[in-house]
Amino acid sequence: MHVERVRFDRVFDVVRGNGLFSFESGGRMRYGVSLPCQLIPAEGSALVVALAAADNWSATLGWHDPASGRTALREDTWTLFWNAAENTAWIGGIAVAAAGVLGGAVGVLLALPATLCAFGWLLWRGLRRKDALRRALEAGGRVGSA
Repeated sequence: MHVERVRFDRVFDVVRGNGLFSFESGGRMRYGVSLPCQLIPAEGSALVVALAAADNWSATLGWHDPASGRTALREDTWTLFWNAAENTAWIGGIAVAAAGVLGGAVGVLLALPATLCAFGWLLWRGLRRKDALRRALEAGGRVGSA
């Protein structure tokens, strides 16, 4: 994760329907950028932006507006919940099937709690990362990466 403060010197090529825009900042141009919540920043405004990697504007994780105090993240809590549920369904389904074949009913009874623990861990990890991202954005990038 890379967090940086960006001043939008010039905003152009705005497509309001899907939130795409291009901008110039410090003499560098960025094209086809999309921020969470389809925010189109005003010219001259500054945001703290989290990217998956430095200069990777195709993978914005979130933004924070220091002027208004507003923060938006790409993934909300429900998205994290459903991602954890989907991953657990795949992993848990295979684990329960394998346990049933190899250990019968006892194996299935042991695999089910393990599957629920995997779901809890995936959800906890996602929420922890989300909180770390929010803290990093609100601190203006001064907090260590998650």
